[in-house]
Amino acid sequence: MKTEKRFLSILLSLALVLGLMPGMSLTAYADETKVGTATYTISDGVLTVGSGSFTKEEWRALFLTTGSNGSPTGANDIAKAITKVVFEQGATATNNATAGMFFGWTALKEADLSKLNTSGVTERTYFIKN
Repeated sequence: MKTEKRFLSILLSLALVLGLMPGMSLTAYADETKVGTATYTISDGVLTVGSGSFTKEEWRALFLTTGSNGSPTGANDIAKAITKVVFEQGATATNNATAGMFFGWTALKEADLSKLNTSGVTERTYFIKN
């Protein structure tokens, strides 16, 4: 018992010291993962999509719900909480990925698409539909 308390004391002291070092933090970081080959983060309702490409199927699997026939029925809980979308340089939508892209995203207020490469996209139906 005494050894366990000492170990916990040392562990907490180490965490405190690391948290006070310049450039270090004990803050939790935003979730970072991939859609297709594009890295994305979601933090405080802002979805940021980095460099890489994604297909319609990859986007839908991540952000939409589907019916028994495989057609999108709306946004999932993740997408319903997103208020802003930002695409960074190098983000590329392929395989008609923009068709129904923001279908059902009821909280979405702003989307910066200026850096999203859509040169290979031919279908943009229901690009934004709530």
